[in-house]
Amino acid sequence: MFSYIGRMWHMWDAMYLHHKTQLKIILELKSLDISVAPRETSEQHHDRTVQLWNVVHEWHTQFDKFMTYQKQYVGSLYTWIKLNVIPIDTNLKPNSSQPHETTPPIKRVLHAWHEILGKLPDEAAKKAINTFAEIVKTILVHQEDELKLRMKIEDTRRDYGKKRRQFDDWAQKYIHQTAGILPEDRNPDGARPDPMAERKAAMEKLELSMKELEEMYVKQCRVVREKSLSLLRTNLPELFRVVSDFSLQSAGMFKGVWSIAHTNDQLDE
Repeated sequence: MFSYIGRMWHMWDAMYLHHKTQLKIILELKSLDISVAPRETSEQHHDRTVQLWNVVHEWHTQFDKFMTYQKQYVGSLYTWIKLNVIPIDTNLKPNSSQPHETTPPIKRVLHAWHEILGKLPDEAAKKAINTFAEIVKTILVHQEDELKLRMKIEDTRRDYGKKRRQFDDWAQKYIHQTAGILPEDRNPDGARPDPMAERKAAMEKLELSMKELEEMYVKQCRVVREKSLSLLRTNLPELFRVVSDFSLQSAGMFKGVWSIAHTNDQLDE
């Protein structure tokens, strides 16, 4: 147990240094110029965002399990020790009428460990990680809306290209067939619209719809880019501040438990 507590202390100390470095990098990135970065969400970019969400979600799940199981283990062991381990009589003189009893070293260590687990701000850390997971999920939703709109534009372009070719073929044949015929002779009583004007209007309407979608897509790309950047700049520093603070407190508290265990170990010698 002495060795395990020592490893926990060094682990959280190393985690604090990593999180502190990450926080420094994130704060420096807040002033980064991203004007040259791609303005559209690519499939690869979206895949990386999905990967990030999976990692952060798993981080939250495993952190929650780690803290829950550790509290249950130490709490159960400490309760068992309190109920079953009899204090040690350190005064073994035959004629002593009032023996002096001391608490077993393992009980003092478990008591200290049990106490620090109750003081650690793990709920704040879990909340910060979960909040960031939700932030990444929000970015994912915006990216998916952008990608769906891009697919719609691509479908509209294909449809427009197909109908444009059909119209051009028909228009060429129509002009050839009606060559030399005056407009008033083609529709003498004005009973029906001119086929050329009717089909041309339909093509113009489709072209206008495509341009509106393209304008909407450009706007959506800008919104996704700005919202994603704003969310990351706001929430990433807070995430690493919280986990840095948790790591620092964990390292300090486990160092205290290690000192108690180390002192007990030396006394036993």
